[in-house]
This record gives sequence, C-alpha cells and structure tokens, in this order.
Amino acid sequence: MGLFTAKPKSEEIEAHERRLALPLAKPAKIRLENVSVRFDTRQGQPAALENVSLAIQPGEFVCLVGPSGCGKSTLLNIIAGLLPAGQGQVYKDDVPITKAGPDRAVIFQEAALFPWLTAVQNVEFALKSVRDKKARRAKALEQLQMVHLSRFADSYPHELSGGMRQRVAIARALALDPDVLLMDEPFAALDAQTRDVLIGEVQRIWLETRKTVIFVTHNVMEAVTLGDRVICMGARPGCIKQELDITLERPRAVEHPDTARFAQRIMANLQDEIAKIVLEESDFVEAERARGRDDDPDRVLYPHTNTMGDGI
Repeated sequence: MGLFTAKPKSEEIEAHERRLALPLAKPAKIRLENVSVRFDTRQGQPAALENVSLAIQPGEFVCLVGPSGCGKSTLLNIIAGLLPAGQGQVYKDDVPITKAGPDRAVIFQEAALFPWLTAVQNVEFALKSVRDKKARRAKALEQLQMVHLSRFADSYPHELSGGMRQRVAIARALALDPDVLLMDEPFAALDAQTRDVLIGEVQRIWLETRKTVIFVTHNVMEAVTLGDRVICMGARPGCIKQELDITLERPRAVEHPDTARFAQRIMANLQDEIAKIVLEESDFVEAERARGRDDDPDRVLYPHTNTMGDGI
C-alpha cells in the first residue's frame, strides 16, 4: 500500500483557519453579515455592495483596497453609522450599529478643520463634553504632542501644510478616544514625500494606542505598509475577493523589498477587477454614443452625478 504525503497548506488557507478560530477567543470589534446596498439612480438601482461579510478583531489594522467605485467608502460609511445597510447587519461588539457615535471616529480625505480655529482649538472642539477648560486644553495639547505638532498649537489651518492639517485631524479624532478609527483615503491629496511621513506616523500611533483601524486606500503599497490584513474588493457590485494577512515585522517601510513583494501579490489579484471597470465604462460610453449622447463627456460617463469620480 502506497504512502500519501500531505500537501502543505498555502498561506491563504492557514490565514483563513486562524481567522475562523479568533471569534472563539473574543468577539469581533466590527462584524458585517451579508451587507448589501443599492442606490436609486436614473439608470435603476445599481448595487454598490453585495453580500459583504467581514469580521475585524479588536486592535486590528485592516486596509480595504479595490478599483474605483467598488464600494470601499460606502462600506466605511455604513460602519460609521452615516449610511444604513440596505440588507444585512453591522455590529460593533455584537451590538447593532444604527447611527453615528463617538466610539467610531472618521478621518476623511480632507482635514475638514475649522479655518477660524487654531490647531489646538480644532482638537478641543472634539472635547466639548469636558467642561473643565484647563483639562480640555491639556487633553488637546496631549493629542497634538502625539502627532508632533505641539509647537504649532496656536497656528491656524492656512498656516499649516497639507500634511500638518491632516495630522491635526488625526489628533482631533484620537481626542475622542474612539474604539474604532475609520480612515477614508486620508493621504490621497498629499504629495508622495508627505504621504510616506504620515504612513510612518500612523504606524507609530497605532503601535502606541492599538486602536482598531479600518483604512480605505487605492494605494497598495500604503495598505501593505500599514495593515495587519488587506481586504481586496471586487468591481461593482462590491464584494470581497481576497483577504491577505501581512506577516511582515513592524515598523515597516514603504520602500522595503518585502513590502513590494506583498503589494505585487495584491495587484495581481486586482488587475482583473480594474479591467472589468474599464470595460464596463467603455461599453457604457459606446452605447451612449450610439444613441447620440456624446456631446457632454461628463454626462456620458456619470449621468446620475454630473461629476468625474467613483460615483459610489
């Protein structure tokens, strides 16, 4: 009788088995069950998300990547409580999420600071519940110190660089002491050098605080450098195509060869999804041109929004 040698498990299978075992030890911080979302448009009700299920553990840094329009920001807004799930359930600590709350702080692409307030006053704005003015100011300064902006506490937003303004926004979010930090492409508007500096800053802050972070990005290198796990989403309707555990030691550097190696694996998976988006747009434009509606390129590409962008 012949002997059979067990085939070694792939990294993806081993990672999946580890994730299945995690909920037995502790409940997920964020859990989505079969979440689907559709938006009403003049073209009907296209699905932004379809049957998305995901569990994120306490203290985990999870990055969402995918082609434009795959529903990454929509998913983040649902977790934030800014948008209801059309179908399915979303939980935080096994409690349904029905509205926004200070336990889930959101950092957007733009810093969204009040231009008439100084840096420290912008951070203090998140601390209105602290009635003691001295305690409130001390807490705000502590957060600015964490992002290395103490010396600019009295500067107004127009006196700060783009990267510095985004750091103030991070300090303001941390001042709430949220359980979950939701970051929607916070470095997208920054130059490459500033982005790399802030990637290092976010890594350091996460290592110090161990907050649960959900980070949306188009930048695969950014995702690999920051994330414990990278979730790859497919083209419309948005769904999870792949999950990859990033096993690199921290702190990580964007330019490290191992970072590039993981990024290549993710990009190989995303290429087909990006191609689907391009083909879908090309087919739509050709159909509109055949009907004589090519006079306005913005209207042809995004007739329901009149904008050039994701649309979802």
